[in-house]
Amino acid sequence: MGMKQTGRHDIESLFYVILSLCVRYTGPGGQRTHEDGSIANGLPELFQRRSTDVEDEELGDVKRELFFSEDVFEQYVLATQVTPHFSPLKPLLRELRELLFSNFPIDRETIHMKINEAFERCERRFIREDRDVSSQCKLVLFVQSRA
Repeated sequence: MGMKQTGRHDIESLFYVILSLCVRYTGPGGQRTHEDGSIANGLPELFQRRSTDVEDEELGDVKRELFFSEDVFEQYVLATQVTPHFSPLKPLLRELRELLFSNFPIDRETIHMKINEAFERCERRFIREDRDVSSQCKLVLFVQSRA
């Protein structure tokens, strides 16, 4: 029997969706491409670059390598994989990573509250920086409205 799905797993999935968008797309309607012009697949390629032929049991090791270490996350994932258009979402991604992959236990209610606060801070940052309500902010506002 598999592991019980929890709210934390749902939030982790949301983190991967946001990160995947930030890695795969170069802006509204633009996708990252390879040198040969083929469309890059985003986050799955991140995993494949770090480990080929990843089996289910190996995926946990790859996730630990990419996300549990703040240095690896900063220097590899954020610095080299997030496209410039989505750079304003890096602080949000940092906060979500810290909440999800830190070693301290957080109860369901607290983690949901902290995730919502992270989205609110991101929204305020966009407003404070007087950014256009571009695709980054729309993504944050959409996710927050569903929380």
